[in-house]
Amino acid sequence: MTDPQKKAFDFVADYTKQLIALATGIITFTVTFLQNESLVNSKLLIISWGFFTLSIIAGIWRLMSLTGNLDPIKGSAKLTITTMNVRFPGMLQIGSFLIALILSIVFGTLQIPSTAKKTAAPTVIILQQNPIASGKSTKYDTIYPVNTKNKCRNHCY
Repeated sequence: MTDPQKKAFDFVADYTKQLIALATGIITFTVTFLQNESLVNSKLLIISWGFFTLSIIAGIWRLMSLTGNLDPIKGSAKLTITTMNVRFPGMLQIGSFLIALILSIVFGTLQIPSTAKKTAAPTVIILQQNPIASGKSTKYDTIYPVNTKNKCRNHCY
């Protein structure tokens, strides 16, 4: 095997391993920071995980094909990375990785509006005011935040 052939096999193997590591890392990252109560379009995330998994499987398939090309069973060695048994899983790996990445980005952008809601300052109802002897400040005995849905959260009379 010539030096350019060795380098070609090394580059393809390294590239394939990088995509496997990235796909695995992205799945791990999204699972780690997943919040069940605030998911918007969670089907996109699940589909992207499926494509990342397909990318990982295709990468392993490609590494196995590279190994098979280096030491074929039949004896007629074709020491190249351009055979279809190497190219097809490579195209499948790259294509599924790109689709999964796009779906993950879309999912992330759809999450932004739902998690970055502006919260208004709570409205309070003062039930009783007792002025302090100096007359300059007021002591509030009972304060209840107002809920926009029910007007009062606790014990509003």
